[in-house]
Amino acid sequence: MTFALSLVFVLLLGAPADGPPPAEKELFTPAERARLARAGSLDDRIRVYESASKRMREEIEKTVKKDAFGAIPAALETWASLLDRSLDDIRANTRPDRKKSKRLIRYEIQVRKAVDGMRDLKIKSPIELADAFDAFLLEAEDVRKEFIEILFLGR
Repeated sequence: MTFALSLVFVLLLGAPADGPPPAEKELFTPAERARLARAGSLDDRIRVYESASKRMREEIEKTVKKDAFGAIPAALETWASLLDRSLDDIRANTRPDRKKSKRLIRYEIQVRKAVDGMRDLKIKSPIELADAFDAFLLEAEDVRKEFIEILFLGR
C-alpha cells in the first residue's frame, strides 16, 4: 500500500529535483555527440561544448518568449550539467605549462555573457522560477570562475 502511495506521489509531483544529472544524450544533439567523438584535441571538444551551450541558451530564450515557463527549470539544470561536464574535461586535460587556450578564453566569454543574459531573463520570468535561475546562475558563475583560474592561475 505504501509503495502504491509513494508511486502516486512521485507521478503527481514529478521526479525529485536532486535526482541524477541528465544523461549525455540529453546534453548533446546527435551531431554534437558525433563531433565530440571525432574531436582530436581539447580545443575541438571545447568548440562542441561552446556550441551546445549556445544552443541551450537560445532554447531557453525561445521558451521564455513563448511564455512556456514550465520547461525552464529542467533546461537550466541540463545546461548546468553541460557546464560541469565541460569543466571536468577541461580541468582534466589542461596542463599548467601550456599556453592559454584561445578557445577556452572564447568559451569563458560566452559563459559570462550567457550568465548576464540569464539574469535578465530571470527578471522577466515568474517569481516561481527564481530559485531555478538562482541555482543555475550560481553554478554557471562557479564554472566560469574555474575557467578563469585555469587560464590565468594555471590550476
